[in-house]
Amino acid sequence: MTILLGGRAAEALIYADVSTGAADDLAKATDIARSMAVRFGMTPQLGQAVYEAGNGSFLSAQAPFWRPRTYGDGAADEIDRVVKELVDAAFRRAHAILERNLPLLMRGAKELLAHETLTNTELMKLAEGLLVEPSDGAHLAIAS
Repeated sequence: MTILLGGRAAEALIYADVSTGAADDLAKATDIARSMAVRFGMTPQLGQAVYEAGNGSFLSAQAPFWRPRTYGDGAADEIDRVVKELVDAAFRRAHAILERNLPLLMRGAKELLAHETLTNTELMKLAEGLLVEPSDGAHLAIAS
């Protein structure tokens, strides 16, 4: 989710605003958070329970469908709160990583403007020294 929200966080950091450019990434991050909460029992607030079953077949996932809700209003409110918390936390983490690595972000933007694309080798060279703080507070550096 943090990676998906990187573009939106970069907009917020550089322009102090967000556009619709990262809307699909935001939708995907929200879907992941929702699945964590209602399908996979991955949030302590909602516990070890499945509130919504999976989509079934590949084709049924393509078409919108209605299914009756199998949980109460209180659970629905908690699901909404947990999903928002997960997405907000991922956004804050993406923003913090970009803020901590602002010179690298600016170099990357200049390279992309100059060359339009970057190879894996160019990207890895650019990412040398990238500081990422995992959730446990330890610091990691991306090595080449």
